[in-house]
Amino acid sequence: MIFKKRKARNILLIFGVGSASSILASTIVYRSINDNTNSNKFSIFNLRKPNFISKNNLDLSNLDPSITDINIKELEKVKPQENPKLETNQDSIVVNPLVENIAKEQKVPPKQKEEIKKKEENTKAQNQALFQPQPPQKREKLNRVHKKLIIDGVEVDAIVEPPRERIYSSNDIIKGITNRKPYQNNAVGEVISVEVTDKLRKAQVDKVKKIGSGTGLFDDFRLHSWIKEPELDPNTKEGLAKLTKVLFMTENDRYNYSNLIHRFLRLLNSPKIKEFLKEPAQNQYEQKIAEFKSDLENFQAEYDKFDKETYAEAAEFHKLPKDQQTDQAWQPIKEKFRMLEEKKHELEGYKERKNVWLISNLDPSKFAKLAPRVDQDLEKGYSLDPNNSYINENGEIDSYAFSPAPGFNNVTDRLSRDNKERRVFDFNTWYPLNGPDILNDKYPGWTNTDVTSQYKDKLGLPDAGVKLKSLKKDDGTKSGIILEIDASYNNAYAKAKDIIEKVKQQNIDITGYKIVNMGKLGRQSFKEILKALPDKIKLLKLFYEGFDTSDLIELENKEIDELGLYTTSNNIYDDIWTINPLALRKVAWVNTNDFNAPGGYIGGYIPPSVIKFDGLSFDEGDYSVDSNGNITSLERINNGLRLAYWTRNNEPFFQGGFGPGLKPDHNEAGNSWPLGLDLSRTKHIRSLKGLQFNDIEGKNAGTRKLKRLKLYSEGEYFNIDVDDLNDGQFDTIMISEMPQMPKTKIWFSDKSTKKVKITSRNKHQLTASGKSNLQALFRWADQLDKDGYKVYVDSDETKQYIQGSGFIPELASNDVKII
Repeated sequence: MIFKKRKARNILLIFGVGSASSILASTIVYRSINDNTNSNKFSIFNLRKPNFISKNNLDLSNLDPSITDINIKELEKVKPQENPKLETNQDSIVVNPLVENIAKEQKVPPKQKEEIKKKEENTKAQNQALFQPQPPQKREKLNRVHKKLIIDGVEVDAIVEPPRERIYSSNDIIKGITNRKPYQNNAVGEVISVEVTDKLRKAQVDKVKKIGSGTGLFDDFRLHSWIKEPELDPNTKEGLAKLTKVLFMTENDRYNYSNLIHRFLRLLNSPKIKEFLKEPAQNQYEQKIAEFKSDLENFQAEYDKFDKETYAEAAEFHKLPKDQQTDQAWQPIKEKFRMLEEKKHELEGYKERKNVWLISNLDPSKFAKLAPRVDQDLEKGYSLDPNNSYINENGEIDSYAFSPAPGFNNVTDRLSRDNKERRVFDFNTWYPLNGPDILNDKYPGWTNTDVTSQYKDKLGLPDAGVKLKSLKKDDGTKSGIILEIDASYNNAYAKAKDIIEKVKQQNIDITGYKIVNMGKLGRQSFKEILKALPDKIKLLKLFYEGFDTSDLIELENKEIDELGLYTTSNNIYDDIWTINPLALRKVAWVNTNDFNAPGGYIGGYIPPSVIKFDGLSFDEGDYSVDSNGNITSLERINNGLRLAYWTRNNEPFFQGGFGPGLKPDHNEAGNSWPLGLDLSRTKHIRSLKGLQFNDIEGKNAGTRKLKRLKLYSEGEYFNIDVDDLNDGQFDTIMISEMPQMPKTKIWFSDKSTKKVKITSRNKHQLTASGKSNLQALFRWADQLDKDGYKVYVDSDETKQYIQGSGFIPELASNDVKII
C-alpha cells in the first residue's frame, strides 16, 4: 500500500516537472522570435475604442502592426536635469509672483540616431537659454484698509483692498510690447468684507419694497393696472374675470405677466402662502382655492366640448363635395375657430386666477426677512437689486442679481474712466456711443460743424468723398478737427495719400483721421494710405466692409492715442476677424466701449459697431527663414503673442470674447484671450513649432490654447516638414476638452487642399510627438480627406515609420510641388 502511494507520488512529480519545463521552453522560444520585425502576426481589438492615443510619451519599440493604439505602454519617466539658472537684471518694476515653471519638457524618443539627438539637445539648450522664466520674486504685500462705506443709506465698517498699480516687466518694456500709456482695468479696488448689521439688512428689505421706483416687489409697473382700475378688482368675481382676461389678451401682455409671476411663484406654490396673506384673504383662503379649482374644471370641460364640436364641424365640411365647400358655408366654422382661440386665452386666465388673487392679497408688511444666503453677498459688499428681487418658498426676500457697493463697480468705473481719460473727444459718463453717433462723430457735450469748404482749395479735395469737421466742446475748453475719407468714392480713395501728405506739409492740425467704407469696392489696398499718416495721431477711426485687416501693420510705429475699429456688416463677432497685435504696439487705447450689438433695423439699415476681434494674425515680415526653408527666428511673432496673451491682456481689446477675470490687472491667467490664430499669411510656418503660449516671465501659470487655427497651403496638398510635425504643438495647444461647441478647427488658406504630404528637409525621422501632432491635425482639420487616413511622404524611411500607426503612407510622386 505504501509502495503504491509512493509510486503515484513519483509519477505525479515527473509529469509536473515535465509540464513546467515545456511551458518554460515554449515561452523562451516565443520571446526569442518575437522581436521588433514585422512578423506575421495579426491582432484584433475592439475597434469601437478610439484609434489613436494622443500622447507623445508612448513606447513604440515593441509594437505589432495594428490600426489602433490600444494597449501601448508609456515610456518610463526620466527625471529631468535641473536647468542652469539664468541670471537676469531684476529691476524694481518687475513683480513676478511665485508660480511653477510650466515650460513643457521636450521628450526625445529612444533609439534615435546620435547626430540627430545631439542636434536636438543643442537646440533645446538654446531655447532654454532664450526662454527660461525669470526667477520668481516675492509678491508685494497687499495693503488692506478699514474704511467706512455708505450702502443704501447705511454706514458700515468694511475692509477694502485699494487698487494696485499694474507693473510691467522690464523685459517687455525693452521689447516695446507694453502700453506706452499704462492701462489700468480696475482702479476702484475691491471690497473684501463688510460688517453686516440689522440696519443694513432692513435697508435691503425697505429698498425692494419701496413704492415709487417702479421696480420693487410691490411696486412693479405690471401691478399698477390692478390697483388703478376699479373694474379690475381681483377681490370681486367680475373684476378677477376681467383682469385675467386682460392679462392674456396679447402676446406682450402674456410676456409681462410671465415676468411678474416668477417673482412670487415659489411662495405661491408653497404651503406657507396663507401666512403671508392679508387677514380677510386668510379667512377666505380655503373657500377661494376650492372655488378657483371648481371654476377651472367647469370651464375646462366647456372648452374641451367646444373644441371637439368645432373640429368635428370642420371635418364634416371637408367631406362635402368640392362645389359645396363654399366660403359662405365655411364662415360659421371660421367664426367658431376665432371663438375657440378666445376661449383658449380665457382658459389661461382661469388657470391663473388663483395666483392673481393670491398676489393681490399679499401683505407687504409680512415680508421683513432676507434669505440666509443674502448675508453672504452683503458681506462681500453687494446689495440687493430691486428689479431682480423675488420671494422664496419661505416668504424670504432674495435676488437673482446684486449690485456692487457705491464706488466699487469696476465695469461702469472703467467705462467712465475710458470715456473721460482715453477718448480724444471725451465725455463724463459710462454710456457708449450708439451706431449713428459713431459714424457721424457725435459726442455728448460736443458740437459738430462741417468745415470742408475751408480746406477744399488748400488740400485739393475732390467734389465728393472727403469731409472735414470741426468739433468744439460746449464748455469751450477743447476743440478739434476730423478728416474723413470715404473709400467708396474712387476719387477720394485715389487722392487719399496725396491729401494726407498735403496736411503734413502745410502743418494743418488734424485731431482725428477717419476712413469709411474700407473694402466696399472690392480688394482695395490701404497700405500706402495708412503708411502716409503722421507718426503721431490723436484719433484714428477705421470702418471696414471686408474682413481683410492686414494693412493695419503699417500702424506699428505710429503713436496713436485712440484707435476705433468698426464695421457696418452684420458679422461683428465672426471668427474671420483677426488682427496682427504688432500693429497695435504703440496704440494707447483701442476703443471697445461703443455700440457692438449685431443686427440691423427695419429697412435693412445696419448701424456701425465695434468689431470684436477673437483672433490674432501675422505677416511674412514677422519671421526669418533660411534658403532651405528652415525658420531661423520667431521673435517678432512671439513678441506679438506675448503682447496680446499676457503683457496687455488686462485691456478689454485683448480679452477675446469672454472678458476679464476677477483680477484683470494682476492675474492675467484668469482673463480670456483671443481663441483664433491665422498663420495663412506666413507661408513657411506650417505648425505651432517654436511659438510661445505660456507666460515666459513666470508670473502666470497656465497656457493660452486655441479654438481655431488657419494655416497656409497651396493646391491639393498641405506640405509639412517632419521637424514642424515633431514640435508642432497641435496636440497640446488646440483645445480638446469636451463638449466641443463649436468644434475646434484647423483649416487651410487654399480651399482645394485635401491631403497631407510629409517632407524631411533635414533627413529627420517622425517622432512619437510628431505622430501625435499628425493625429491632432487630422482630428481638427475637417477639410482633409479622412478616407483611410492616407498621408504622402517623401522617403521610404518615413513611410516605414508611419506604417502601422493608423495612417496609410504612400510615396508622393515627384511632380507634387513642395513649398
